Amino acid sequence: MKALIHAYKFEGRKTLKKFFSDVLERFIEQHLKTVSFDAVAAVPLDPDNKRSRGFNQSEFLSRRVAQMLKVDDLSKEIHRKKSASPQSLLSKTQRRINVKGCFFASPGHRFSSKKILLIDDILTTGQTASECAKILKAAGALSVDVLTLARGA
Repeated sequence: MKALIHAYKFEGRKTLKKFFSDVLERFIEQHLKTVSFDAVAAVPLDPDNKRSRGFNQSEFLSRRVAQMLKVDDLSKEIHRKKSASPQSLLSKTQRRINVKGCFFASPGHRFSSKKILLIDDILTTGQTASECAKILKAAGALSVDVLTLARGA
């Protein structure tokens, strides 16, 4: 899984989005059938990374999950400011500091009173997802659950 996620994110293998979307769809069907969500949102990518990569891998996944769940994809309503360093190069403490205050919701956002499913590709320390969840809750989200493809070491 690590090699596939790396190829998807860093080698431009966008075709893997179908495989990863299918993995998430099967997981949702098997484990989240009884849970309802009002919307999904992808963890935003650092603007420089998105520009150089040309896409946000988590947005591809959130679009498919939103279609499957028949809910809105609010990924365009949450944004990320430039990070000081890539999270993958930092310790847990450094990651927390690196993402603190890094995310914000659009003015007039649509998170109020919604149960949000936050989508990311990988969860390592949970600092990024936690900071996104704080912003979504501050923007009025009723709850935030996180769904990822893999758990990092």
